[in-house]
Amino acid sequence: MGFYEAIASVVRNYAVFRSRAPRSEFWFWQLFYLIMVVCLGIFDQATYPLDEGSPFASIFGVLALLPGLTVWVRRLHDINRSGWWLLLLLVPFVLAGILILMSLAGSGMPDDLGAFAPFILISMFSWVLPIAWAFVGGTDGENRFGSDPLAARRMENT
Repeated sequence: MGFYEAIASVVRNYAVFRSRAPRSEFWFWQLFYLIMVVCLGIFDQATYPLDEGSPFASIFGVLALLPGLTVWVRRLHDINRSGWWLLLLLVPFVLAGILILMSLAGSGMPDDLGAFAPFILISMFSWVLPIAWAFVGGTDGENRFGSDPLAARRMENT
């Protein structure tokens, strides 16, 4: 799957959570997102040099949120994993909320930064698994989430 074909597929399936996405579709979307955010951020700085906001990059980020989420879920489906595994990405935010609540409750933050080590390690590990899975090749043939998205291409090459 080429760059333009991958972007078109993500946009066309922007709200489809039930199928599969190959690695190329996922990684080309990540590249497209990065390029757009950087270019729009530069444009925002050129257009609004004294303003601290980035309206165009922010609008793009909001518009790309749902397609980005669906391609993540479909990528996990391609390796025969449930999309619910993406909730691991929320662990650092939940742990940060717990730390904030602890400080607001009056127990205060510990003076020793070593007390944060378990929170930091858990947060780091919760991101490793989904990102590592994004590099894994998809299941050959059909799996519980549908047919192989690259099966037709494999047939053409044989």
